[in-house]
Amino acid sequence: MTTRVQLQGITFTLILLGLVFMNRQHPEELPAGFTATAATTISNDAAVESRAAVPETAAADATDAADVSAVPRAITTYAALEPSGSRTSGETAGRPAAHERAPAISAAAAFVTELSSPYPRFARYPDRRRPLASLTKLMTAVVAAETMAPNQTVALDEAAVATEGGVGGFLPGETFTVADLTAAMLIGSSNDAAVALARAYGIPAFLEKMRDRAFALGMVHTAFADPSGLSVLNQSTVADLARLTEYLVTRHPALLSITTRRSAIIREQKTGLTRTVLATNQFAGTPEFLGGKTGYTDEARGNLLSLFAIGGQTFTVIVLGTDDRFGDTERIRSWLTTTP
Repeated sequence: MTTRVQLQGITFTLILLGLVFMNRQHPEELPAGFTATAATTISNDAAVESRAAVPETAAADATDAADVSAVPRAITTYAALEPSGSRTSGETAGRPAAHERAPAISAAAAFVTELSSPYPRFARYPDRRRPLASLTKLMTAVVAAETMAPNQTVALDEAAVATEGGVGGFLPGETFTVADLTAAMLIGSSNDAAVALARAYGIPAFLEKMRDRAFALGMVHTAFADPSGLSVLNQSTVADLARLTEYLVTRHPALLSITTRRSAIIREQKTGLTRTVLATNQFAGTPEFLGGKTGYTDEARGNLLSLFAIGGQTFTVIVLGTDDRFGDTERIRSWLTTTP
């Protein structure tokens, strides 16, 4: 009898070990919205890169992998989401409050969360990869801030000015500070400014830093192929973008502050002449808007990442793949003001 009990105990232990092993081998089977923090693979349509550790950064880099551990836990994990039968496939409402009515939006993917909560208020396909378009520029701004001094000057060359789009009216040979190029990139979504910043550091090395920072933040579904967002290979998920938003709030609030402005005046360093760059974001300058970024390409459609102050709380609202990015975001904001 004792031997039989011992054998049953051993068998049960082996079964448990087998289940644990299977779960470690198949992290993609985790519920939507729940990300394994130990994941070490970043993939895109063209390649799969594995990083066992974040490479060492340059001396000018103000933050490193050790710094990320001090950032709120929401950056590296979001709690599992509760599905609701009344919603479309892939759409969930977060715990602990499950609401009968979800916001009526057209976005292909969406994510709504209060910054201090591990549970999203609303998520639609949180782990579905979508083209980033100019939301890419948020990470470009992060890397520029962490590798260059604000008053460092950058000369725009032919390659930078030849980039699609003419926001900023830049000409070859003109020189601007990193701070002014960052403002033109974040406020007016200037592709020329984004490329000029990356070229000043070296495109390959700059892109590698963008990927490294994404990896360090647990953005395991994110890939970068260019600094402006023009490439369809720049992809991410709304859940990954929420992690980036947490990092911006915690480590780079000045970058978010730039995005709240309706315009920026930038100065060409050799002539002293100034020009004005207008905001692409309709929410810029409004009282409750705390920062964000617009994005659009034909492949991505409309993207919008926003931070709002609502009822004494700060909410992240992200919509991807919509033909009504401002309307969808406004409907979510209205939903938040009327939903307990």
